[in-house]
Amino acid sequence: VEWNEEGEPIRMVGTHQDITDRREVEEELQEERDKLKKLHDAVDQFQQCQTEKDLCKTATAATEGILGFDWCAFYCLEGDQLVPHAAAEGVNPEELPTHHITEGLAGATYKRRETLAGEDLRKDDRASISEDAELRSYMSVPIGEVGVFQAASKRKGAFNQTDIELAEILAGHLSEEVKRIRLEEELKEQAIRDPLTELYNRRYFNETLSKEVERSERYSRPIAFLMIDVNRFKEINDRYSHQTGDEVLKEVAKLLKDNIREADTVVRYGGDEFLIMLPETDGESSYTVTRLREKLKEWNRNSDLLDFTLTLAIGSAHWSPEQDSDVEEALKEADQKMYEDKREANNGG
Repeated sequence: VEWNEEGEPIRMVGTHQDITDRREVEEELQEERDKLKKLHDAVDQFQQCQTEKDLCKTATAATEGILGFDWCAFYCLEGDQLVPHAAAEGVNPEELPTHHITEGLAGATYKRRETLAGEDLRKDDRASISEDAELRSYMSVPIGEVGVFQAASKRKGAFNQTDIELAEILAGHLSEEVKRIRLEEELKEQAIRDPLTELYNRRYFNETLSKEVERSERYSRPIAFLMIDVNRFKEINDRYSHQTGDEVLKEVAKLLKDNIREADTVVRYGGDEFLIMLPETDGESSYTVTRLREKLKEWNRNSDLLDFTLTLAIGSAHWSPEQDSDVEEALKEADQKMYEDKREANNGG
């Protein structure tokens, strides 16, 4: 301010600064900070998931909160196909197309292991992620060797470089979590499977039996048990080799697995002994025994693994909640009947 001799203001000098640009920059920075916070929260949620299905659903919700897309889908590799496992709310993944790894936008993304993005989905000949003609902006992000994540918006310019980078970071975490879940599942399978026959082991049976008994008691349904032993198995090992003995065990395991119901459980009980647990079954187990013996006859006709006829000793028993005895008695009964059958076979009966 300038003043005259009388002390009166005669001129005011000032400056004007336009802070609009600064506010926009600050808003963009705050938006990025918010997205990073959501990214951190999403990674924490990923680590809590126990199955791939849950992980894909969690990832869908998380990325929607970060990117604000109108459409998205997670594709996981199965063989040579990219199969949709999860999608945005309102989209049924089962209705989405499956892509071969050499086809379409998803296939190109997976093959090149790099993000493909654009401003107008209609102008990309490789795109087939949706029948929705209103979709414009899109990104297709590789999830390592696991699969592909795709997102699209009805608005052009919906995804900036920061959004793409965040999606790639999410995909990286998603890939690692899928590997973790698969490793955990593999270790669980190793703990409950017999490595030679790939049947369930005795540990798994002991854990499952109590659950089947509880279910049986709840619904008043019986459980049948078949104890099975390979006749002349020691002779097979001695005459041929232990390798041949292992092949026989694998063949028997396959025969048992292929000729039971989905609800039944086959267990390698120990050595050359097998056990089949048949829920909601009592006297009908005789049909299973008959079918197994018929299939074994067919196997003998078609196999040249041994120069004598392979036979099985089988004992059956069943347990129901109405019985005074416990389920262990039924297992002992099946075991005893199996040995009786074995003695008859050895005596030429």
